[in-house]
Amino acid sequence: MEVVLTTISALGAIVSFFLYKNAHYFKSRYSGLRKQLLEEARKREHFFLTPGRKKGLEFKLYRLGYNISSAHFLSAAGGISFLTGIAVGLAMNSWLLFVVVAVVLFLFFYTRVQLAYQNRKTLMDEQAELVLQIVAGLYKSNGKDMIRAIHDVIPSTRPPIRDELDRVIMDNNLGKPLNECLKELAEKSDNPDIEVFVDGVVMAELFGRETEHVVESTAEIIRKRIELREDLRNETTMQRWIIYIFLLALPVAFTALWLYYPSAREILTHTMLGQGLMAAVVCIEFGAWYLSRKRGLVDSL
Repeated sequence: MEVVLTTISALGAIVSFFLYKNAHYFKSRYSGLRKQLLEEARKREHFFLTPGRKKGLEFKLYRLGYNISSAHFLSAAGGISFLTGIAVGLAMNSWLLFVVVAVVLFLFFYTRVQLAYQNRKTLMDEQAELVLQIVAGLYKSNGKDMIRAIHDVIPSTRPPIRDELDRVIMDNNLGKPLNECLKELAEKSDNPDIEVFVDGVVMAELFGRETEHVVESTAEIIRKRIELREDLRNETTMQRWIIYIFLLALPVAFTALWLYYPSAREILTHTMLGQGLMAAVVCIEFGAWYLSRKRGLVDSL
């Protein structure tokens, strides 16, 4: 035991001495790596802020705060889905369940990103509608100063749109022209109202037209669409409750069969019919979950 402790102490002393003698080298390497990562992050942000860039899976991961490429995400999702499918297939002795579970789980990971981005975008859209109407009123009352209007509306907003408006003010204070700040806001927000608003403001200033008319017309269009969306949401409330009930009913029914009816459990695990039924339930549950999370065309209006 004493020999082991002595050996560990000697190795610790050697490592400590090595680190002390090469501290400058490690610090320089760390600083270089940090600068490289910051530069890559800056290039990545510039890449995604390029107007007209396709807003695919990698863009959505980036906007959700995941600094990962789409290839790495799909590889990880595919690996997890494949291993889970193998585990379920072996447990149920069914190659059909292996295939279905692997495919459905992969679709779940992919769809989860799409829906998370859509939920963030829906929140951004709802905030943008109110913010643009407030900005229109402030712009009209404060002497037609757009930066001041944006600055005054920030205290009454919440993330995520508040973070984007803060970025507009910060970039403008650092010397970036207002038009460029607004274009970046439109690109990051991925919101049609903001894009129309920004395009109108930029074109009005470019051709010397009255910006106030653009601001007021955009606010009026938004107000009418809010009223229409609320009416449609009220009409589709019952449909959503039906989906929620259906989403819960099938797992409860199959759980009851599995626990209280041995003959049914035998059929589900040892016959092709039972395994086909379980595979169908997995697919139906995934479809019901997707419909319950996706708000559809109503929130896109």
